[in-house]
Amino acid sequence: MVFLFGKLHKELGIIVEAIQTGFPDAKGRKKVKAGWQEIAIEFEYRSSNFQSHKHPAQHCDMIVCWLHDWKECPIEVVELKSIIEIKLKNGHQ
Repeated sequence: MVFLFGKLHKELGIIVEAIQTGFPDAKGRKKVKAGWQEIAIEFEYRSSNFQSHKHPAQHCDMIVCWLHDWKECPIEVVELKSIIEIKLKNGHQ
């Protein structure tokens, strides 16, 4: 999943600056109207794993996951499954 995100991050307007072993998993920047905003990124297979792992939401800006299943999530979520499905539907491989 991290590798897949690595292939898509520029297309999503995100620059990854560091990958690390502890929480959060990555640090980067996200393109916003005023320029670039620093973000902390956590990788999870399911977005709900963030909650079950008891990560502090106030120290993370984005969850990158395969499946977004946490409807009440207070953090921005990038669901890779949806992105890949759209690309395949539109003929991108």
